[in-house]
Amino acid sequence: MNVLGFHRTAGETILGDIVHFDFLRYSKKYAYLSRMSMAIIVGTGAGLGLVVVGFLTGVTYFLMTTRYTKHLGGSVSIIPKVGRWFLMIAFGASFGNASMGFMSFLLGRVLFLVRDWLGLSRLV
Repeated sequence: MNVLGFHRTAGETILGDIVHFDFLRYSKKYAYLSRMSMAIIVGTGAGLGLVVVGFLTGVTYFLMTTRYTKHLGGSVSIIPKVGRWFLMIAFGASFGNASMGFMSFLLGRVLFLVRDWLGLSRLV
């Protein structure tokens, strides 16, 4: 509970602790800890900004198809192209994640066969 009697959630506690690390810059012994809080805040903001830009440009890729973008001129026609790149990177990362998950599952099954089922544990 805080001063007013309200319960704090885990997110509020973590965010409060991160912000309070920023006050450690006034201590000579623990000044390096203040850099962590600023790095977390800047990194979170940059990540969220990238997600928002990717979402907005991805939506414009679907809304501004070729029929509409050929009438656009200049730098506005670049936005759907950037959205297409964001979508390709996102789908590629999703496919890579799924492929590595399947490969991990396959490796686990092969190790089970070699070690436990065949009893060749000294080789692997």
